[in-house]
Amino acid sequence: VVEVVDEADVDDVVDDEEGAPKLSYSLYGVVAHTGTLESGHYVAYCLNHTTEEWVCYNDDKVTILEGSIRDKTKEAYLLFYEAR
Repeated sequence: VVEVVDEADVDDVVDDEEGAPKLSYSLYGVVAHTGTLESGHYVAYCLNHTTEEWVCYNDDKVTILEGSIRDKTKEAYLLFYEAR
């Protein structure tokens, strides 16, 4: 089990040169999978930076996510982070 975090600082695990900029990242996208290895369904969640709301892209349905993105990361297949 992997703990999903909204904000990630990787300075503790990256051996960088002295004086290098800090490496910090923010979660902005999640691809979730439900089902089995043989069959299933993918749904994407993306953070809208303008409204700060998470948007759910489920086939032809696009909706604002109700609740926390953390509830959806239990089924996460891919996580997308961006540098801060």
